[in-house]
Amino acid sequence: MSQRSVAASGGFLVAVACLTFAGSAPAQWNEPGPSAEQRNKQYDELATESQQLQRVANVLRKVVQVAKPTVVHIDSEHNDTASRYGRHSIEEAGSGTIIQHGDKFYVLTNRHVIKGAEREAIKIKLADGREFTPTRIWADPATDIAVLGIQAPNLVAARMGSSSDVEIGDFVMAVGSPFGLSHSVTFGIISAKGRRISISATA
Repeated sequence: MSQRSVAASGGFLVAVACLTFAGSAPAQWNEPGPSAEQRNKQYDELATESQQLQRVANVLRKVVQVAKPTVVHIDSEHNDTASRYGRHSIEEAGSGTIIQHGDKFYVLTNRHVIKGAEREAIKIKLADGREFTPTRIWADPATDIAVLGIQAPNLVAARMGSSSDVEIGDFVMAVGSPFGLSHSVTFGIISAKGRRISISATA
């Protein structure tokens, strides 16, 4: 049978779940639990600790708020002439980030998102719903990076950081639009640095 204990404190929901089977319950489940006074003390401690978590959550919310306007969705289309089924159209989709260099704006994305597509077949959709085609395209097959030139009023660019400041174990957030899901947010850590990934690509 499944047993679940849920406690809400300080804006956080804390859930503890365990799975036991009839006739095989560990001996500790037969021991008396904490007294009412002990449980009240634990709830008070949990409320204090959850406030610390809430401060972290507030930082994450601010990160999302400033990042969302800089994230774009990219759709591209190109013809596959190498298919054994004959020539047919292939659609790709991905995310990109608006950056600024001098007084010009660009979208940083992966090369495979726009690989093989003509400039007119690439659509950049901004967070506010506007849609544009890039003015120019640069791509590096070795790193699978592409840079798209973009011209539009009131663009919001992300602030660029330095990869040399990142260490394994650092907390990171990713804001993107996988599968067309606008501004999906994930949270994790840096698991490795300096990896070399072999990418099969042609110019």
